[in-house]
Amino acid sequence: MAIKLSANYSKKLGLPQYSSHSFSASVEVELSDITQVEVELQKLY
Repeated sequence: MAIKLSANYSKKLGLPQYSSHSFSASVEVELSDITQVEVELQKLY
């Protein structure tokens, strides 16, 4: 059974006149071995 780990980052910038811009990025990795979780979490962070 595969395990999927995902990390997301988002940033929203407020602009004048109630406008805004937003940015988001995400990374996902699939693991086949549960012992890889800690190492892969450190890489994603």
